[in-house]
Amino acid sequence: MADSIAITLTSNKDMALDELQTAMKRALLICGTEAQKYARQYLTSQGAVDTGNLRNSVAYAISGEGATPAIYRADDGSKGGSYKGTAPAGTDTEQTRNRPCIWARM
Repeated sequence: MADSIAITLTSNKDMALDELQTAMKRALLICGTEAQKYARQYLTSQGAVDTGNLRNSVAYAISGEGATPAIYRADDGSKGGSYKGTAPAGTDTEQTRNRPCIWARM
C-alpha cells in the first residue's frame, strides 16, 4: 500500500502585481521629490529667487495623477498658482519606463 501525497498550488500573482505597483509608485514619488528638491536648490543657488514664486512652483506628477504640490505661493504667502489636470497616463509597460515630470510654471 503506497502513501499518497497531496500537493496544492496557490497562485499569488495578483497580490504580487499589486505589491509591485505599490512599490513602483512609492519609488516614483521618491524620485519626484528628490528631483523637485534639486531643481529648487539649483534655482536658489543661481540667484533666481526674488519672491520664491518660481522656486515654489516646481512640481512633479506621476502618470495619471495631478501635480505635487497642486497649489503654490510666493515665500511671503502672496500671489501663487495651481496646477490643473493630470499627467498623461500610459500603459503599465510604459509607466514602468516613465519618470516623474518636473513642471515649472512662470
